Amino acid sequence: MTNNYFLEYRLIPGLFDQVKTGKNPLQSLVDSRWIIACLSSNNIEIDTERFSIDIYDESYNKSTLEKGKYIAYTFPEITSVPEAKYGVIDIEAKKYYTFESDFSKGCWVIGNQEVGSHALVEMVQKDMSLEEFMRYLNQPKTPLGVNKRSGCLSVIVFIITVVGSLAFVI
Repeated sequence: MTNNYFLEYRLIPGLFDQVKTGKNPLQSLVDSRWIIACLSSNNIEIDTERFSIDIYDESYNKSTLEKGKYIAYTFPEITSVPEAKYGVIDIEAKKYYTFESDFSKGCWVIGNQEVGSHALVEMVQKDMSLEEFMRYLNQPKTPLGVNKRSGCLSVIVFIITVVGSLAFVI
């Protein structure tokens, strides 16, 4: 596990879980000095020059925590798969998504993170800016959007259903 991976997939989901359960204030998710101190106390060093935390409103403008809808992380440069370029917490929906590298397949991956769980949500073919990623998450075809998931995921579910039905019949 790389230092970046620990930050993106262990520390932030753990802090977010503590916020959701009332053990930590929301402020803990945006205090970069405190997060870096937590990493240091675990003997983990990251490139702090490339790590940033910003808060955005529903129009994707930088905002304050009181008026914010999203907490957006820009992570240090990716050193290995599946490190993330960005992480976005939807404060109202209480969800944490990452924009991850999957250079081995020549694409990018949107992941959903929780404590002890790192799930693939969707694969995308292009790199995105942070604002593009936040907008993409809110399109109707994505998990944060109205009601549809990606076509790829639907096909996978369909195939699993058909194979399961055939296995049951045989």
